Amino acid sequence: MSVDVEDYFQVQAFAHHAPRSGWDRWPSRVEGNTHRLLDLFDEVHAVATFFVLGWVARRHPSLVRQIAERGHEVASHGMEHRMLTEQSPESFTEDARDSKALLEDLSGGAVLGFRAPSYSIGQSTLWALDVLADAGYAYDSSVYPIRRRRYGYPEGPHRPAMVHGLRRALPEFPLPTLGPDCTWHYPDGSKWEGGPRRTSQGRWLWPNGKETLTQDLECPADADAGQGGDAGLGDFVDCRRLPCFLYQQVRAGQNTEGHVPV
Repeated sequence: MSVDVEDYFQVQAFAHHAPRSGWDRWPSRVEGNTHRLLDLFDEVHAVATFFVLGWVARRHPSLVRQIAERGHEVASHGMEHRMLTEQSPESFTEDARDSKALLEDLSGGAVLGFRAPSYSIGQSTLWALDVLADAGYAYDSSVYPIRRRRYGYPEGPHRPAMVHGLRRALPEFPLPTLGPDCTWHYPDGSKWEGGPRRTSQGRWLWPNGKETLTQDLECPADADAGQGGDAGLGDFVDCRRLPCFLYQQVRAGQNTEGHVPV
C-alpha cells in the first residue's frame, strides 16, 4: 500500500490553473484526508508507505511525525511536485537531497524511497536514478508501465526489478498494472494465470467460472513471507518482510539470505 501525500491543487492537471506561486491561497485538505487514511489503516491493521511532498511537510510537520509514529514508512515525493521532464540533473539533485533531509529531520528515521511527481521517470529521465542513488535513496517507485499523455514508461518493468540509469541502478517498485502474466490465487487454493474479464453487469468474471464484485483474492500462505500489509516499500531489500503480493514478485530474484541482489 502506498499513498502520495499532496494536496488536490498540486496535481499536474491543475498546473495552469493553480500555479505554485498561489498554492498558499488555496484551502488545504491534505492534513484531514491523511488523518482519515491513517485511521482507516489502523482499523484494518495495514501499514503503508507515504510519499510526502516537501511543500506539505514544511507546512504540516506534525503530520509527517504522526505518519512515522503510527508505524508507517515516510518516503519522498520531491519538494514542489515538479515533473522530472521539467528539471535538470542539477536542480533535481537539490530537490532530492532537500526533501530527504527535511523528511528525515521530521520523521526521525531514514528516508529510503522516492516517487517522482506524476510518475515522471521514463526512458528520457533515467538519469534521475543516478541522482537518487547518489543522494542515498535505496529504492524508487516512479515507473508506471503504461502510455499516457503526460507520463508513462510502457517499456518499463511491470514487476519489482533493478532499473539502470546512466551510471547506477536502483530497485524499482513500478505502479501496479494488470497484465497477461499475472497469477491470481483464490482462497480455495485454485489459481489462474492472466487477468479477469469485466462483464456487462460490472462484475469480474474469472476462468474457473467465479464472479465477484471486486478483485477479492488472497495470497497463498508461505512459510517465509510476512503477513500481507506488515511492511512498507522500504523493506524491498528484505524480501521476507514484503507484503505478500510484492514478496511473490521479487522472490525469484532473491539470494539465499533473502535479500534482492544489487
